[in-house]
Amino acid sequence: LSCKFFASPNVNITWDSAVLHGLRHHIVPADADGEGKLIIDAVGRDAEGEYTCTGTNKHGTEKGTAHIIIREATRLEPFERPLEKVLAGQRLELSCRAQHDENLEVTYEWLVNGKPLIEQYIQSGHYLITDKNSLIITNPARYDAAIYTCIAKTALDSAEKSVQVGVDGTYK
Repeated sequence: LSCKFFASPNVNITWDSAVLHGLRHHIVPADADGEGKLIIDAVGRDAEGEYTCTGTNKHGTEKGTAHIIIREATRLEPFERPLEKVLAGQRLELSCRAQHDENLEVTYEWLVNGKPLIEQYIQSGHYLITDKNSLIITNPARYDAAIYTCIAKTALDSAEKSVQVGVDGTYK
Protein backbone atom coordinates (compact mmCIF):
# COMPACT_ATOMS: atom_id res chain seq x y z
CA LEU A 1 0.00 0.00 0.00
CA SER A 2 1.23 3.50 -0.75
CA CYS A 3 0.45 6.65 1.14
CA LYS A 4 1.56 10.08 -0.05
CA PHE A 5 1.37 13.43 1.68
CA PHE A 6 2.29 16.75 0.08
CA ALA A 7 3.87 18.57 3.01
CA SER A 8 6.81 20.66 4.06
CA PRO A 9 8.68 19.66 6.04
CA ASN A 10 8.31 16.05 4.97
CA VAL A 11 6.04 13.87 7.10
CA ASN A 12 6.68 10.83 9.24
CA ILE A 13 4.23 8.13 8.13
CA THR A 14 2.79 5.47 10.43
CA TRP A 15 0.35 2.68 9.61
CA ASP A 16 -2.47 1.19 11.63
CA SER A 17 -4.99 -1.58 11.06
CA ALA A 18 -6.88 -4.02 13.22
CA VAL A 19 -5.62 -6.81 10.94
CA LEU A 20 -2.01 -5.62 10.68
CA HIS A 21 -0.91 -7.19 13.94
CA GLY A 22 0.09 -10.78 13.22
CA LEU A 23 0.78 -10.14 9.52
CA ARG A 24 4.37 -10.29 8.30
CA HIS A 25 5.02 -6.83 6.94
CA HIS A 26 7.53 -4.04 6.71
CA ILE A 27 7.24 -0.30 6.38
CA VAL A 28 9.14 1.84 3.89
CA PRO A 29 9.52 5.35 5.37
CA ALA A 30 8.39 8.39 3.41
CA ASP A 31 10.77 9.32 0.61
CA ALA A 32 11.64 12.86 -0.54
CA ASP A 33 8.29 13.05 -2.38
CA GLY A 34 6.35 12.24 0.82
CA GLU A 35 5.40 8.70 -0.20
CA GLY A 36 5.61 5.88 2.33
CA LYS A 37 4.70 2.23 1.83
CA LEU A 38 3.34 -0.68 3.78
CA ILE A 39 4.44 -3.98 2.29
CA ILE A 40 2.65 -7.16 3.39
CA ASP A 41 4.92 -10.13 2.75
CA ALA A 42 2.38 -12.90 2.11
CA VAL A 43 -1.09 -11.63 1.28
CA GLY A 44 -3.98 -13.88 2.25
CA ARG A 45 -7.58 -13.41 3.31
CA ASP A 46 -6.35 -12.45 6.78
CA ALA A 47 -4.96 -9.23 5.26
CA GLU A 48 -8.44 -8.04 4.29
CA GLY A 49 -9.57 -4.97 6.17
CA GLU A 50 -9.16 -1.26 6.72
CA TYR A 51 -5.72 0.37 6.77
CA THR A 52 -4.97 3.90 7.94
CA CYS A 53 -1.82 5.82 7.20
CA THR A 54 -1.04 8.86 9.31
CA GLY A 55 1.34 11.59 8.20
CA THR A 56 2.75 13.85 10.89
CA ASN A 57 5.08 16.84 10.85
CA LYS A 58 5.48 19.95 13.01
CA HIS A 59 2.43 21.56 11.38
CA GLY A 60 0.00 18.78 12.17
CA THR A 61 -1.40 15.38 11.32
CA GLU A 62 -3.42 14.03 8.41
CA LYS A 63 -4.84 10.56 7.78
CA GLY A 64 -5.79 8.45 4.82
CA THR A 65 -7.77 5.22 4.93
CA ALA A 66 -8.16 2.38 2.46
CA HIS A 67 -10.30 -0.75 2.65
CA ILE A 68 -8.56 -3.75 1.13
CA ILE A 69 -10.55 -6.67 -0.25
CA ILE A 70 -8.60 -9.84 -1.02
CA ARG A 71 -9.67 -12.07 -3.90
CA GLU A 72 -8.45 -15.58 -4.75
CA ALA A 73 -6.43 -16.01 -7.93
CA THR A 74 -7.98 -17.83 -10.87
CA ARG A 75 -6.37 -21.25 -11.37
CA LEU A 76 -6.64 -24.09 -13.87
CA GLU A 77 -5.39 -27.61 -13.30
CA PRO A 78 -3.07 -28.55 -16.17
CA PHE A 79 -4.15 -31.17 -18.68
CA GLU A 80 -3.24 -34.71 -17.58
CA ARG A 81 -0.91 -35.12 -20.55
CA PRO A 82 0.81 -32.44 -22.67
CA LEU A 83 -0.05 -34.44 -25.81
CA GLU A 84 -3.51 -35.90 -26.35
CA LYS A 85 -3.66 -38.43 -29.20
CA VAL A 86 -6.91 -39.52 -30.76
CA LEU A 87 -7.91 -41.58 -33.77
CA ALA A 88 -9.61 -39.74 -36.60
CA GLY A 89 -13.36 -39.85 -36.08
CA GLN A 90 -13.07 -40.65 -32.35
CA ARG A 91 -14.78 -37.98 -30.25
CA LEU A 92 -12.40 -35.99 -28.03
CA GLU A 93 -13.33 -33.98 -24.94
CA LEU A 94 -10.96 -31.43 -23.40
CA SER A 95 -12.02 -30.22 -19.98
CA CYS A 96 -11.59 -26.73 -18.59
CA ARG A 97 -12.87 -25.95 -15.11
CA ALA A 98 -11.36 -23.04 -13.22
CA GLN A 99 -11.01 -22.50 -9.52
CA HIS A 100 -11.72 -18.83 -8.91
CA ASP A 101 -12.87 -16.39 -6.29
CA GLU A 102 -16.52 -17.09 -5.50
CA ASN A 103 -17.28 -13.35 -5.63
CA LEU A 104 -16.16 -13.04 -9.25
CA GLU A 105 -17.81 -14.29 -12.41
CA VAL A 106 -15.62 -16.38 -14.69
CA THR A 107 -15.81 -16.61 -18.48
CA TYR A 108 -14.07 -19.14 -20.70
CA GLU A 109 -12.52 -18.96 -24.14
CA TRP A 110 -11.00 -21.69 -26.27
CA LEU A 111 -8.21 -21.06 -28.78
CA VAL A 112 -6.76 -23.25 -31.53
CA ASN A 113 -3.12 -22.46 -32.28
CA GLY A 114 -3.60 -19.12 -30.51
CA LYS A 115 -6.72 -18.09 -32.46
CA PRO A 116 -10.41 -18.24 -31.50
CA LEU A 117 -12.37 -21.31 -32.59
CA ILE A 118 -13.62 -21.08 -36.16
CA GLU A 119 -17.26 -19.99 -35.92
CA GLN A 120 -18.31 -22.19 -38.84
CA TYR A 121 -17.05 -25.27 -36.93
CA ILE A 122 -19.06 -24.27 -33.87
CA GLN A 123 -22.24 -23.70 -35.90
CA SER A 124 -21.83 -27.01 -37.75
CA GLY A 125 -21.42 -28.93 -34.48
CA HIS A 126 -17.82 -29.96 -35.19
CA TYR A 127 -16.86 -28.11 -32.00
CA LEU A 128 -19.19 -28.23 -29.01
CA ILE A 129 -18.69 -26.32 -25.78
CA THR A 130 -20.46 -27.97 -22.87
CA ASP A 131 -22.17 -26.25 -19.96
CA LYS A 132 -19.07 -27.21 -17.94
CA ASN A 133 -16.84 -25.38 -20.46
CA SER A 134 -15.31 -28.51 -21.95
CA LEU A 135 -14.49 -28.46 -25.65
CA ILE A 136 -15.68 -31.48 -27.62
CA ILE A 137 -14.35 -32.19 -31.08
CA THR A 138 -17.13 -34.41 -32.36
CA ASN A 139 -15.41 -35.97 -35.37
CA PRO A 140 -11.68 -35.17 -35.30
CA ALA A 141 -9.77 -35.17 -38.55
CA ARG A 142 -6.09 -34.61 -39.25
CA TYR A 143 -6.69 -30.86 -39.69
CA ASP A 144 -7.78 -30.76 -36.02
CA ALA A 145 -4.23 -31.59 -34.90
CA ALA A 146 -3.22 -28.38 -33.12
CA ILE A 147 -2.53 -26.74 -29.78
CA TYR A 148 -5.78 -26.11 -27.89
CA THR A 149 -5.80 -23.49 -25.15
CA CYS A 150 -8.47 -22.82 -22.56
CA ILE A 151 -8.52 -19.37 -20.96
CA ALA A 152 -10.52 -18.63 -17.81
CA LYS A 153 -11.02 -14.91 -17.10
CA THR A 154 -12.42 -12.88 -14.23
CA ALA A 155 -12.58 -9.10 -13.88
CA LEU A 156 -9.25 -9.23 -12.03
CA ASP A 157 -7.11 -11.92 -13.67
CA SER A 158 -6.95 -14.88 -15.99
CA ALA A 159 -5.41 -18.34 -16.22
CA GLU A 160 -4.78 -20.58 -19.19
CA LYS A 161 -3.72 -24.09 -20.03
CA SER A 162 -2.80 -25.75 -23.30
CA VAL A 163 -2.62 -29.23 -24.76
CA GLN A 164 -1.32 -30.47 -28.08
CA VAL A 165 -3.79 -32.69 -29.90
CA GLY A 166 -2.59 -35.25 -32.40
CA VAL A 167 -5.01 -37.01 -34.76
CA ASP A 168 -3.88 -40.35 -36.19
CA GLY A 169 -5.28 -42.57 -38.93
CA THR A 170 -8.50 -42.39 -40.82
CA TYR A 171 -11.95 -43.23 -39.60
CA LYS A 172 -13.76 -45.97 -41.52
